[in-house]
Amino acid sequence: PAGEADFAVEASVGAGSFGEVFRVRKVTGPDCGRRYAMKKIAGRRQEAQERRMLLAAEHPFVVRLRYAFATADGASCLVMDFASRGTLEGHLNKRAGRRLDVASAKMVAAEVGHAILCLHGLGVVHRDVKPANVLVDAAGHCLLSDLGLATVSDRATLGRFCGTLEYVAPEQLTGARYGGAVDLWALGCTVYECLAGASPFAAPTTREVFTRIL
Repeated sequence: PAGEADFAVEASVGAGSFGEVFRVRKVTGPDCGRRYAMKKIAGRRQEAQERRMLLAAEHPFVVRLRYAFATADGASCLVMDFASRGTLEGHLNKRAGRRLDVASAKMVAAEVGHAILCLHGLGVVHRDVKPANVLVDAAGHCLLSDLGLATVSDRATLGRFCGTLEYVAPEQLTGARYGGAVDLWALGCTVYECLAGASPFAAPTTREVFTRIL
């Protein structure tokens, strides 16, 4: 098993739900020199839940968990495959008009859709599907990431607001109990953004976003 001393932190690459994400390099073992993404989480309970879900979801389009350990300061770390092309959001930001061609958008829909169905087959609702939580690997394939807000589909929490406003489904705003369909709604918003350059409910104020969704 690996620990904190087996990795060298190279850079902070962003923040996920409940934690900061770093690009790290393995400095020991047969994979010495390989780069990974390490998510550092303050809460052990949250880490344990995300770790269980990632281990269960062995799928080519769900980010793969490689190592998990606790640090000396009591934080928990999840070490996953590093996606060299960053997030889909970053990929869109580099393109003219923030748009993909139709074929590429179809690939996003297919690959992320398969990842979502894998999670649903395990009884898990992701609850935060969006371009910032889709990674793009060196081959251009999509990896659904950040299960920090994910939960099992029979929990009472599936009636509370959770997610990123521009991608949430109407039932998440009304207090109604919801299920896996909210992930498919968010995927639809993501694919729309890939083709149109902005999310379908983008607006200058939070109130206007609410109004457009409802």
